[in-house]
Amino acid sequence: MIVVVTDTSGSMREHGKAMLARNLLSFAREYWRLSDEKACFGEPVIVLWGAVATLAELSPDQDLPLFPVDGRAVLQPLLALLEGLISKDEMLPVLLLSDGHFSSADVSAFKAWRRGKPEVSVRALAIGPDASPATLAKMADPGGVFPPVEVGWALASWTLQPAPMLPTSLGELSDSAAWSEP
Repeated sequence: MIVVVTDTSGSMREHGKAMLARNLLSFAREYWRLSDEKACFGEPVIVLWGAVATLAELSPDQDLPLFPVDGRAVLQPLLALLEGLISKDEMLPVLLLSDGHFSSADVSAFKAWRRGKPEVSVRALAIGPDASPATLAKMADPGGVFPPVEVGWALASWTLQPAPMLPTSLGELSDSAAWSEP
C-alpha cells in the first residue's frame, strides 16, 4: 500500500495549489494503475488532510472530485490515521502533497513520531510558488522532497521493495548461490 496525503488546508487555496495537488494525485493514481508495482501495492490510499484526516473513498476508475480546502492542517488526526495503516511487516510509503505551511511545533511533532516508525518512508512534493521545501525536508526522508514536475521520478525512484538481506558472516557469504559454480 502507498498512502498519498493531500494537504487541504486553507493555504492550498492560493496560487492554484489545490488544483495542482489534484492533478498530481490523478497522475499518481494513473502511474500506480499502469505500474508493475500495482501487484504489490494496489491502488494508492488517498488521505485528505486539513482540520481532520479522512480517507477518500474512490473506486480506481472514478475521477477525483474537487476537494474542499479550508482551515488549518491539524497534525494529530493525520498521525492517528497513519498509525492505523502501519504494519510492522512491511514498509508504509507516504507521499505528501503540500506547500509545507506548518507550524514548527507540528513539524517537530511529526519528526518525533517518525523517529519511532522506521517502517514509514515519507516523500513530499512541494506544491506552489510559495512552498517551503525546507519545512517539507524536515518531514520527509533525506532527499525526499521534489518539485511537482518530478512527480514521476519521486514515485519511480522510491525503493518500495525491502532491501535484500545481506550476509552477516563469511560463512553465509561462502554458502550463497553467488559463489556456486554454474
